[in-house]
Amino acid sequence: RYEWTNHKEARVPGVVPYSEKPQHDRTDYIFNANDSHWLTHVEKPLEGYTPLYGPEKSPRTLRTRMNAKLVSEFGNKGVSGKDGKISLKEMQQAIFSNRSLTAELLMAELTEVCRSKPSVEVKLTENDIRVVNLNKACSVLESYNGKLDLDSKGAVLFREWITQYKYSEIFNKGRLFAVPFDVNDPVNTPRGLADKELALQMLGKAILVMQEADLKLDTTLGEAQFAYRADEKIAIHGGENFEGIANIVGHSNYDALAAQSQGKKIKGSKRLTDKGYLINYGTSFLLSLSYTDEGPVAEAFLTYSESGDPSSEYYSDQTKLFSAKKWRPILFTSDAIKKDTQSSLILTGEG
Repeated sequence: RYEWTNHKEARVPGVVPYSEKPQHDRTDYIFNANDSHWLTHVEKPLEGYTPLYGPEKSPRTLRTRMNAKLVSEFGNKGVSGKDGKISLKEMQQAIFSNRSLTAELLMAELTEVCRSKPSVEVKLTENDIRVVNLNKACSVLESYNGKLDLDSKGAVLFREWITQYKYSEIFNKGRLFAVPFDVNDPVNTPRGLADKELALQMLGKAILVMQEADLKLDTTLGEAQFAYRADEKIAIHGGENFEGIANIVGHSNYDALAAQSQGKKIKGSKRLTDKGYLINYGTSFLLSLSYTDEGPVAEAFLTYSESGDPSSEYYSDQTKLFSAKKWRPILFTSDAIKKDTQSSLILTGEG
């Protein structure tokens, strides 16, 4: 069991040959969202491989489940439209649809239970128990579109609610989800709101967080989530794993720019600061590519922009394009590149 296995097709002794690695060769779709190989295709999961490649038949992240929906929902209700094929523009619209799977799974039940009680008692400490009015929050959540776009009212309130739970609770039945993970339906499970009284207490905590941050309950995402480029702040769309979104953005303290944009953390929140949600990682180089009879056609973003020099025009230009969802073209032909030349270097001399 613990000895290296030598295979005649392996390039060096002891490694798995290419022919036995998990792989798909398909004409419809394949995808991966930093999960294991298992659910690379929803209808044809890859199974029977060494666990060193990653787990199989186990719960997926909400991000993976959202990606699975985006690529596997074909036809009028899906990304592909009537023709059943995904075009370049449809692919771009899918990644920037900014749908929150968590909202799609839980919003209806959350708003229903929210209307059942006008207020909730929230215990912050043994000596600090608050009675929080829920009426305004219920109205905000009822009108929330379930997306992480700049103009999405209720996105901040919903984020502060879902992040009151532990990250481990998004994977299976427990305090959050009522229906357990089903290996035969991994995209749609777990689901359903479990402990509804707890859900209201978590909502009460989210309301207190927004009060502490001096934010209205219907604050849009664009009013609270920013990439700081020197003294300029740029509103950024997208979300995180808690929200179950394809367009992942967040903040890392290990980033070289992190020190420029540190804010004071808001009490009771996982990520909110007095400068909003600070974005410095996640969706970074984003490429959409289509092969056509005339050659490759592609559009992209380098979301954090190309230059690290604040005086450069390229310091924040692509960050602003990303904020506005305005893709830039990738040039392939010599003529196109020549027409777009910004500078050149002429080498002289022998050799």
